[in-house]
Amino acid sequence: MKNIVCFGDSNTYGYDPRAAFGTRYPDGTYWVDILHAKTGWKFWNMGVCGREIPHTSFQIQTACAELAAREPSADALWMMLGTNDLLSGEQITAETVGLRMEAFLTSLLNSFSVRKLRLITPVKMRQGTWTTSAVIEESEKLQPVFRSLADRLHISLTQTEGWEIPLAFDGVHFSEQGHRKFAENLLRDIPLL
Repeated sequence: MKNIVCFGDSNTYGYDPRAAFGTRYPDGTYWVDILHAKTGWKFWNMGVCGREIPHTSFQIQTACAELAAREPSADALWMMLGTNDLLSGEQITAETVGLRMEAFLTSLLNSFSVRKLRLITPVKMRQGTWTTSAVIEESEKLQPVFRSLADRLHISLTQTEGWEIPLAFDGVHFSEQGHRKFAENLLRDIPLL
């Protein structure tokens, strides 16, 4: 059995935006759980709602320590972040997201041995209650930015361009159908470890 650490935001966590105060979709319905059911692998869901890419010294140190605690038993680390950076209200661009991710991953790779690191590009946001046209445009630009980053760092990359993942009314979070489709696409894209 393989052990995969999934470090991400609310779309990794399985956040359900339909609830008044926001809850998680039922167990077994978000992509991390679906992959566990289909592969038999152990997936450590380290998704946190609202998480941005760690970009201050303290944030990077804390995240590296958190991941290092899982590292001894991990066969791979999958990273999907960047959406909340664009939604932060600070007019962050895709280029800035790429710079943040590069700094974080460089620190991570220097901190401990990651057997297999995979960067997953966040799904493009769509028109919804949480999005603006500027944010949607920047989210689309993450595909080439992350591709260039993965090439520079020599790490694996999963690009979600063209996956057409169904999103909830907010234009940001996966619907339950979106989680199923995301898991199906990951299974096709990622070779057996």
